[in-house]
Parts: sequence; C-alpha cells; structure tokens
Amino acid sequence: MDHSALHERFDGPHGERSSARDPGSNLPTADQTADCARQALAASAVIKYISVDHLSDVRYLHAQAIKNLASGEFSDDESAAVKAVVYSQKYVSGLSAAIGRRQFFGAWIGDMLVGTAGWSAMDDSVAVARIRSIFVSPLYMRMGLAQKLLGHVEIQAADTGFRTYSVRSMANATGFFVRQGYVVTSHGVRSILPERNVPVTFLRKTTLS
Repeated sequence: MDHSALHERFDGPHGERSSARDPGSNLPTADQTADCARQALAASAVIKYISVDHLSDVRYLHAQAIKNLASGEFSDDESAAVKAVVYSQKYVSGLSAAIGRRQFFGAWIGDMLVGTAGWSAMDDSVAVARIRSIFVSPLYMRMGLAQKLLGHVEIQAADTGFRTYSVRSMANATGFFVRQGYVVTSHGVRSILPERNVPVTFLRKTTLS
C-alpha cells in the first residue's frame, strides 16, 4: 500500500479556520493563539530515521491521519476497515522494509511523533524516486511539517543520485505537491479496500542538481 495521502484541510472559506471573534476586536482568538503555539512547535520539529521501535507510534499516526483524511469520504465501516489495514501484518511488513532500507523518516516534537515521510526507487529502469508515506498528525496539519518532510526525503534521494521524484496523490493533496514544484502527469484510481476505488493523481518533479 502506497501511503502518499497528505490531507489539506479547509475549515472555512478560502481555507481560513473559522472561529468566533468579537466584532471590532483586534485581539487574537483562542483558536488563533493555539495555532500560533502549534506553528512554533512544528517549526522546531526534528526529523530523523524511524526505527522498528517506533512502529506502534507510526501505525497510530497513520490511522489518525487516514481517519481525518477519510472524514466525509468513507462510511464508518470503510474507515474501520482502512484502520484494520494499517494494523495488518502486510502494512507493518512494508513499513519494516522501508526502515531496513533507511528510507523512512519521522518528525518529532519532543518525544511525540507528528509526521512521517519515506521514499524508494521505482521498480523500473527509469531513475525515479517514489515519495511515500507522507502523513502529518491532524493536530499539526497546515503548519509546514509536510513541506519540511517532503524536502527532507527529496534530499535523501538526491544524495543517492536521484533527480526525478514521483508521487501518487489523493485528490485533496494534489495542490500541495503542485506548489512544491510537481507536475501532474496522469490520473487514475487506486484500490483502498476491496471494491472501493478512489481517484488519484500522478505527479513528477525533476531537479537540475
């Protein structure tokens, strides 16, 4: 299962977070104050290799991110089934393989895992690195962590000789990747669950150095 499922959440018109505010007041709302605090924490996040000791935290983070992603998209039964996939042995085996290749990274704020990202060589003759497993804790979405994680794995792939990166994105993440310089190459569907396909977009980016 390829996990390039970054969710951009829009809580109000034009992406603004809606919150109650006293008309005419210039004081920040409680929501805005909390967002500023989280943004400061997100900026301090440390990215490092994920080890097998972190698998429990990774699965919890992915399950929460997918649940948030699927909100309004999947039924309750489908959301529960997706969570079961995240906790399946096949899913864990895929994560363990990425850890073994040292191609899987996490973003930590203190001892808390708040994001993941990985990459791998594509299984063809073209020298392309596939970006995988970009997930951010719902509490820290839209605070720069996804961009920070993406940049990190791109650098890691570039250090081993890759200059072209590919990603398979769910619809609500396409805009994020386009803003990071990726170009849409095609559209398709992917099977999340038996008899349940969702639209996906394929994107690529090539750097000169």
